[in-house]
Amino acid sequence: MDKILILTASDPSSNPRPRRMIENLRECFELYAIGIGSGVCEGVKMFSFSSYQKRNFWQEMKLYMDVLCSKWEKLIWTKNRLEIVPLLQSQSFDAIICFDLPLLPIALKYKKNAKVIFDAQEYFPEWITSDFRWNLLFKRFYTDLCREYLPQADCVLSVSPSFVKRYAQEFGISPVYYPSWPYFYDLPPSEVKSSIRILYHGALSSNRSIEDVVCLSDGLEECFELHLVLVGGESHYRAKIEQMIKTRWDRGQKIFLHQPVKFEEIIPFGNQFDIGLYYMPPKTYNLLGTIPNKVFEYIGSSLMLVSTPNPDVKDLIADYDLGRVSRDFSLEAMIECINALSEEDVKEYKLRSFGASKLLNNAQNQGKILGLLRDLLGSNSHFIPR
Repeated sequence: MDKILILTASDPSSNPRPRRMIENLRECFELYAIGIGSGVCEGVKMFSFSSYQKRNFWQEMKLYMDVLCSKWEKLIWTKNRLEIVPLLQSQSFDAIICFDLPLLPIALKYKKNAKVIFDAQEYFPEWITSDFRWNLLFKRFYTDLCREYLPQADCVLSVSPSFVKRYAQEFGISPVYYPSWPYFYDLPPSEVKSSIRILYHGALSSNRSIEDVVCLSDGLEECFELHLVLVGGESHYRAKIEQMIKTRWDRGQKIFLHQPVKFEEIIPFGNQFDIGLYYMPPKTYNLLGTIPNKVFEYIGSSLMLVSTPNPDVKDLIADYDLGRVSRDFSLEAMIECINALSEEDVKEYKLRSFGASKLLNNAQNQGKILGLLRDLLGSNSHFIPR
């Protein structure tokens, strides 16, 4: 049986994209995984390396000098990442699937005869361009890593058509569209009751315009409820958002904050609602061009979609007729879009979403990645199909 390594700077047992990759492959391959704080994953040999320790003042000054002199090897070969090397030296893998750009040079150097697949979950040259420090220190680093190492990978995956096109144009490669399709739960639409329930779930980050999401409730008609599930976030920002929600709740507005749910419960939890909201003004190129997990999770929950006009999400909604798109990225346009909906509109779109969920799920990705590995590993493979 061929040996495959999942390599990520996260916990591969819980991070959604590496975890789904593991699920797609573990019955056909001997699987190894190494990440930060790796948990237990049945049927997989799990390894861990340390998280990066925050730099002190002098280390931060050294970082600035290394960036100024383009000493990228100093940024790649950090003390914690060197902990990956013994596993790569002691084992011979048939394929390595890498999920983080600074880990790609390490995978390529120690791959031996392995094929290397890189999963570009972001468009890395413009990853966090809203952050001054990232622009100053890491934008050129990530761009140069892409230029040097992406062409050396045997295959590059990415999460949206926009990212696939941009990587192809900028770096002369041919990426494969590999969307973040979730597991299939077979959940028919729930009944639309007297109040139409809107769900927004996602990371609690100022970059995601969460204040505007909360303010939606100021302009919604009486028949709509806004339900929020907000994950993570810095304590002071969470306190600000929670106070905004409480103020509106005290005024009698139909706005509700729910506790985060476990990854495997997101889609069943979402099924009780009616509309999945994607409100994402393009503060960065990545926010404009991605198709995030939540969009496909809304579909898996059999929810109607309502979205800002992010190009790939807009195209997805049009292709499967899943809902409505606001005329622009403003709060006013989103309020107008939602208030124009009737109960019958919502019921019809929920049914179409249920139909699309049977197509846009992880089973399709499983077939795609198994086919890619079959092609890469070739006639010498000990590939065991399902």
